[in-house]
Amino acid sequence: MEPCADLGISVAVASSFRDQAIPPFTLLAGEVGLAGEIRPIRDAERRLQEAARLGYRRALVPSANVPKEPFEGLHVLGVDTLAEALDALGLEARILATS
Repeated sequence: MEPCADLGISVAVASSFRDQAIPPFTLLAGEVGLAGEIRPIRDAERRLQEAARLGYRRALVPSANVPKEPFEGLHVLGVDTLAEALDALGLEARILATS
């Protein structure tokens, strides 16, 4: 499996748990470590170019992969942890805590 899919899968599980949709036209790409850290991915620039070409409007990627030059029509946000990604999407990071 492609490691950069980790972030999308993790956010999809959290989204389902909260019964709250991920905003449309949002790209999620990043490897998620066991402690919730978001690790850099390969070919990030190429992936972001393709996402912009396909009409994506927002991308959450590892902070290390945020491009120096912006892509027209695509807002790229760098995240360092799964909690930051969930917060950026309006999903509370504390959803995994037990009461």
